[in-house]
Amino acid sequence: MGKIVVLFLILFKSLLCTENVLDIFYKPNEPLLGNGYYLTVIDFPIGTYSNTLGYFSNVEIKGAPLIYGNKLEKIIIKKDQNILREEKVEWDKHKFEITNIKLDGVDLSLKWSDFNKKRLDIMISNWNLKDIKKRVKIEYHYPKKIEKQILNIEIPKMNSKIYLDFDLEDTVIKKQMYNKKYTIIKKIKLNDYDLGITKNDKDNLGLRLIKGKKLKLQGKDYSEDIKLVFLYEKFPDVLQEIDNQEYFSDTKQEAYLAFEVPKPIDYNLEYKIEGDILSLVCGEEKVDIIQKFILTDGENNVEKTILLNEFYLPNSYINTNYLKEHEGQRMVSKIGENFGRYFSQKIISGKDELVVDEMGNSNELEINLGKIKVMNGDLHIMIAQSDKLNFNNDFEYEVISQNNEVLEKVKLKFFIKNI
Repeated sequence: MGKIVVLFLILFKSLLCTENVLDIFYKPNEPLLGNGYYLTVIDFPIGTYSNTLGYFSNVEIKGAPLIYGNKLEKIIIKKDQNILREEKVEWDKHKFEITNIKLDGVDLSLKWSDFNKKRLDIMISNWNLKDIKKRVKIEYHYPKKIEKQILNIEIPKMNSKIYLDFDLEDTVIKKQMYNKKYTIIKKIKLNDYDLGITKNDKDNLGLRLIKGKKLKLQGKDYSEDIKLVFLYEKFPDVLQEIDNQEYFSDTKQEAYLAFEVPKPIDYNLEYKIEGDILSLVCGEEKVDIIQKFILTDGENNVEKTILLNEFYLPNSYINTNYLKEHEGQRMVSKIGENFGRYFSQKIISGKDELVVDEMGNSNELEINLGKIKVMNGDLHIMIAQSDKLNFNNDFEYEVISQNNEVLEKVKLKFFIKNI
């Protein structure tokens, strides 16, 4: 008889104290949302974030929150048998929160709604960016019963490279100049993800790109200290140093990593920079992004073939970098790439010379096909007499630096169709 009473008491207690399991899996190699963003969980395998686009598919949910009742008096959060938080339920504008529950490597905040008792909002913050597997128990205390929710949370180790939006694989081999003061190494950009999750108590800056220090530009009989800078495009084709030069973490704009040319260099020779040129820092992790940069030797060779049709108006200028098909201009083939627009340089064609000022503009120069001039750094050409294309359809020129070095050789071929 005594055994029956004991079994009855155990059964009665279990009926008064039920529990279920809710699993939250944050997916690997996906951007996550942290401080300030609650994940709303209901009886559905996909959670949602308020006032955001995306991100919800980065979390997998198994199970559902408990449906809590009107007479909920107290909530206790436990890990193992230790009480982490114990709070009396007092609704404030129909919501109740328990924030900053410390779980050794991540903080957890929970929020309940008096309007929708099937809903549980979950927020992670102050994450150490390492692999996390946590199990907590949420006890819902009513006047005559206790209900228990097991909450499992798994977060994979941060993969900081998913935040980068530029090529990482190829050795950087460029020859780009900007106004002779800077040589551009790389265009850099971060994906437009919220970086809040990458910040914690130990590192409030979060994910960022940092440039190297104490680097040298080296070549034949040449070795000079250089200063790396971050540039941004203030106006079209106008670059300016970013105010904060310690790091780059702007997800809304692209930038350029460049170095100041310490003293004149011969662009027909090869130079290189080696070392920690650009690194990605996130928490305790530092990833080397660029460790070698080569400034290639020899001039750049470019060849473009342009077709003009019946819509082209003779005596109108053609921007050789930006053709307009609706005006009868079409690129049919191209070999090589221009280094950039022309500023403070000279254009030489045969014995003719065209001087380009620091704003990227020049006077007109008559050539065999018509006229050329540089505007805003782009070479424009006017075909004065289209019948000349039947006999001589090529125009060649060289781009010369202020040090009289050949930077680029360009050959333009024109063909005419039905004019």
